[in-house]
Amino acid sequence: MVVAESQNTSIDIYTSTNLKNWTYQSTFGPQGFHESCQWEGPQLMRLAIENSKGVYNYILSVSVLEGTTDYYNMFVQYFVVNFNGTHLINQNTPDLIKKADYGTDFYQPKSMGDYTKKNHEVWIGWLNNLNYASSIPTKNWRGQMTLPREISLRSNQTSGTFDLV
Repeated sequence: MVVAESQNTSIDIYTSTNLKNWTYQSTFGPQGFHESCQWEGPQLMRLAIENSKGVYNYILSVSVLEGTTDYYNMFVQYFVVNFNGTHLINQNTPDLIKKADYGTDFYQPKSMGDYTKKNHEVWIGWLNNLNYASSIPTKNWRGQMTLPREISLRSNQTSGTFDLV
């Protein structure tokens, strides 16, 4: 289980054999974008690497909330990590910031396995932003979810890293 320590911009890893009793294993972070912000809604996923049949990698996604009551910067960042069951190790430099989406209305995504296609994940996120969430005129549609998107990893030959696509 991955748990956000929001104010510390870090993620704790816990394991359990019975889903009742949990044992702390390790902490990941702070890395990436972590100054004067909170990390929320962590998710650890195993994703297929495009054009590499049967090859997978892990990503850890966290939603980042930065700001004050006057202005918020909200986005989802992700880390391509090695995961051995107890520890996460960033495959990139600790200061690299990888954003999952460059719009202002994609936050706290959750994944679901797309079992019509073996080992694919589908993401759906919150389609809103705290900068204007309370002023959206139609209360019936306030805070809806994004369209589902299938996600995977693509090898970036230029940078030598993996990108979320």
